[in-house]
Amino acid sequence: QGALKDGERGGSGSRRTHSVLVISEVALSIVLLAGALLMVQSFFRVQKLQFGFNPEPVMTGRVILPDYRYSTPAKMGAFTRDLLPRLQAIPGVESAAIVNYLPLSGWSGWQDFTIEGRPPVTGAAVPSGGFQVASDDYFKAMGIQLIAGRTFTPRDNEAAPPVAAINQTLAQRYWAGQNPIGQRIIVPAESGPKALEIVGVVADIRAAGLEEPVEGELYVPLAQNPSAILGLVLKTQMEPATLAGQLRAAVWSVDPEQPVTFVMPLEELASESLAFRRAGMILAGAFGGLALVLAAIGIFGVLSYSVSRRTREIGIRMALGATRTEVASRIMREGLVMTAVGIGIGVFAALGLSSFMRSVLFEVKPGDPLTYVAVAAILLAVAAMATLIPARRATGVDPLIALRAD
Repeated sequence: QGALKDGERGGSGSRRTHSVLVISEVALSIVLLAGALLMVQSFFRVQKLQFGFNPEPVMTGRVILPDYRYSTPAKMGAFTRDLLPRLQAIPGVESAAIVNYLPLSGWSGWQDFTIEGRPPVTGAAVPSGGFQVASDDYFKAMGIQLIAGRTFTPRDNEAAPPVAAINQTLAQRYWAGQNPIGQRIIVPAESGPKALEIVGVVADIRAAGLEEPVEGELYVPLAQNPSAILGLVLKTQMEPATLAGQLRAAVWSVDPEQPVTFVMPLEELASESLAFRRAGMILAGAFGGLALVLAAIGIFGVLSYSVSRRTREIGIRMALGATRTEVASRIMREGLVMTAVGIGIGVFAALGLSSFMRSVLFEVKPGDPLTYVAVAAILLAVAAMATLIPARRATGVDPLIALRAD
């Protein structure tokens, strides 16, 4: 009995220090793994959202007409009238369009308006929405669904009555329970207030990114509202990137001095809109995986060291009738107890830090219980594997050799 107690006490101070380190590693692993798993869930939930348009077969570019060459709406309109048929004539292009602010580009405009027939309002109650100037085929090229009415046609030119289209969010915000088609809104213009007839309602799109709220949008025809900011849209069934040179050539055939910037597939813009969350997920996953490996190495190292220091004790136990299963269970229990203590501390720490995670999570609760159950199960499984080799090594101790050692 004295020999057994001496064996258990042998190196106890050192083992205790190592155990504290292992528990700390396991607790840190819980915090990092929980954070990584929450980030992964957020990323996949964001990916499940829909942009409201199809970015895959679309090539885009941007042209900004300088004021010294295109100082009047007439000159801007002439440029776009010349450019659109040249874009459409590019081989492989199904439809070509122009919009002032391309979705996901980070650019946007805002427009206040009043609703005809309603009393005027002031301050924050003034109706407003995003302001988009779009050519006839824009909705077709982008795959934006028409909900009611119609979109723009070539007849909506500068000689025709001014018209507009709105998205579902704007329709629900200011015409809830009513049909907005045929309603008129008043917008400011250089020549004075201008009345626009709403001719269509289109589906919402997430123009600012998947994680940003959908805003109300007001669309007006490019032919009636020439713009110096031109976002070029080419819908194709080819690889969009192959059209980069031809897109530039089409612009330069109208004005060889105009630079064409941000020439890239719209799918690339869509991917870039998720870059921050993707990087966060990868970084959190890397730290979580590293912490898991370190915890496994720590558990394995402490138990291996314990077995090497307790060879005589293990030999005496086996000589007195302890089975190999009992010896292995004793060693594995030591490792799993350390893991369980570390998991408990880590869960409390992770829950305490959950408020800092809230700002980077999307539709995932920082205290999601399933996440912590999954992380605890992963760590327990890793700990069980890490304890297996030292436990098997302990069962291989020959009692006679162990007793002769001292």
